[in-house]
Amino acid sequence: MAGEPLESFIVGYLERSTVRICATDLIRRCVRERCVGRATVQAALRRLADAGRIQYTNLFGATQVSLAWSRPHWVSPRIMLAPPETGSSPPAKKGAVVLRIAGGAAFGAGDHPTTRLALQALDAMFAENRIVPGTKVLDVGTGTGVLAIGAVRLGADEALALDIDPNALWEARANVVLNGLADCIRVCADPVEDLVGSFDLVLANLRLPSLLRLTPVFSRLLSEEGAAVVSGIRPEEAAELFERWSGLGLTPCWIKERQGWMGAGFCRGSTTG
Repeated sequence: MAGEPLESFIVGYLERSTVRICATDLIRRCVRERCVGRATVQAALRRLADAGRIQYTNLFGATQVSLAWSRPHWVSPRIMLAPPETGSSPPAKKGAVVLRIAGGAAFGAGDHPTTRLALQALDAMFAENRIVPGTKVLDVGTGTGVLAIGAVRLGADEALALDIDPNALWEARANVVLNGLADCIRVCADPVEDLVGSFDLVLANLRLPSLLRLTPVFSRLLSEEGAAVVSGIRPEEAAELFERWSGLGLTPCWIKERQGWMGAGFCRGSTTG
């Protein structure tokens, strides 16, 4: 928009983005689309950072820009995401839970559309008793640990949270401790292919190739009455995943799209309501 202030343009672009934004790419876009100099863009970014509206993170040497958040906010009917400094009082809503997530260099603060979709699926499936209290959870590609934390807060007994990224492992462990769940959630880098035993719920915020590659592993690890929540897929990719997972006896019981991404919950022998 021609008359839009540069700061508003930057915030709007970050709100609409479905991928992480490198600072250099953001500056180039502003220079190109707003016909301003780099120094002008950098000054606008400094003002936004000073005001607490954006934050910088570093991932493998690349500086990325994202919206900062300093207040608790609802991501589903019963799940509230909150920064670490939020007080301990729970929200005044029956059955509601607070997940305190510290934003970090690896995966932000759990506010990506794919994370929100997975949390919304968890909330809905627990509410509909498609996932029941006492569940044993496997979270593959845990990132910040927010999905494992959410599952335990909603009623799961325990969770194993896996990741191969050292930054993610550090952040997930810190968030587990922050939420007082160190006795319930174990975070480690064990290869999922090497696991034995069974799990009642599999969580996987992964891209389609990884989901397809791990399908036989999930089939082996998922209990007979188990359920799964996936996100990280594009709507146009869903048919391939649904067809593959139908061979496991898993059919979608919850589906939702957000900002070009899809999340889905799967149950044994169930269909979407």
